[in-house]
Amino acid sequence: MHLDLRINNDARSRSNPIASPYRADMTLCCITDFGGRRRKVSGCCYSDGEQQIELSCHHVVPNSRLQAYWNAHLANGHLECSRKFLDQMWRCIGDYSVRHHGSTVDASRLVQRLVQERIEFDQDGLVPDGLDAFGELFSYMPGNMFMGPSASSRCCRRGDDPLCEFEKNAWVVIGYQPYRILWDLNETIQDYLITPTAERASTISNLLTIVVQKREPYAMDRHHWLLKRRTYRLKVDYDAIARCGSNARDRDNLRSLILRSDSLDSLSSQSSDASSGLDTPPPSPVKERVTRRSGRRSHCKGTERLE
Repeated sequence: MHLDLRINNDARSRSNPIASPYRADMTLCCITDFGGRRRKVSGCCYSDGEQQIELSCHHVVPNSRLQAYWNAHLANGHLECSRKFLDQMWRCIGDYSVRHHGSTVDASRLVQRLVQERIEFDQDGLVPDGLDAFGELFSYMPGNMFMGPSASSRCCRRGDDPLCEFEKNAWVVIGYQPYRILWDLNETIQDYLITPTAERASTISNLLTIVVQKREPYAMDRHHWLLKRRTYRLKVDYDAIARCGSNARDRDNLRSLILRSDSLDSLSSQSSDASSGLDTPPPSPVKERVTRRSGRRSHCKGTERLE
């Protein structure tokens, strides 16, 4: 069967733009229970005792990059490489905490067809039912999102939003292992968009298989943020590295990663370097996935899970 499976393509985007499945205005996820910890979310605010913060969903890997990859891998004939990811998405999609249950039903039916039937991409083919719902859920996978202060708030807004770029400081919120997966995903997608190969498409499918297993965005925690002059910024310091690295090797690898991405330019001078064991430069990560500038391969084998 020949179908047009492009998401957010120009022919349809004006009437059916990709939108957040969590709220119609694309700015807020109103989920009340994150990771087993009860948080009071009322309307567009996060409440933690004495203060309320207007919230937004923030992407780690930009949604525009995810959409560009999906459409490119269709055009390059690599849909078959996504079978593993689509099969996992089909298993998880019903548990997503979205605003309309119907959107997961429609998307699930389409994903089931992609897994079980022989589908070929054809830009002149029929547009299948459920494609818009699938586009929403693919662009807004909870495992690629975290809750944080809104960049458009009239009161205290977020001041370090990278907009359409990779969220290089997301490790503060999500921890090292999920950040490692999303870093690799972002780098491999960028590599693929330059030089598309079936091997890279399969690697991306393996990474997406991990990301798609998380059912809810990462929770808002005001202790991850600094407020200065009515502007919030992620708290990037050595203490944050110590908190999000579960062991010494993770902390070393994390620091090597973020030094490469220049995200430690605002380290606090009051960091407890001695207690965190980060007072000396760590060794480079061993045989980990790296950027286009070097030739090392990813250590991800598609078997890890996001916690």
